[in-house]
Amino acid sequence: MEKPRIRALRQAQLYGHLVARTGRIYYPGGSHPVCSVQTALELVRAGWLVRHGDRYEITPEGLRVLSDSPDRPDEAQPARSHPFGP
Repeated sequence: MEKPRIRALRQAQLYGHLVARTGRIYYPGGSHPVCSVQTALELVRAGWLVRHGDRYEITPEGLRVLSDSPDRPDEAQPARSHPFGP
């Protein structure tokens, strides 16, 4: 799955909902967009978000997708070594 979709789902889970403003989707009180309205509508069509006016809330199916995601933040990423030394 693409990272903007996972990021949007994670933000919706963390803040409880996302907010549509000026053609973009933000977390409540945020000034940096999480994703585009088009991406949010794709998530609604997939059943991972539900739209209530200008609010987008995560669904139980969206939570399941997050729990199955290989990009889970609690999994440590291996440190990369520099090719020319430490």
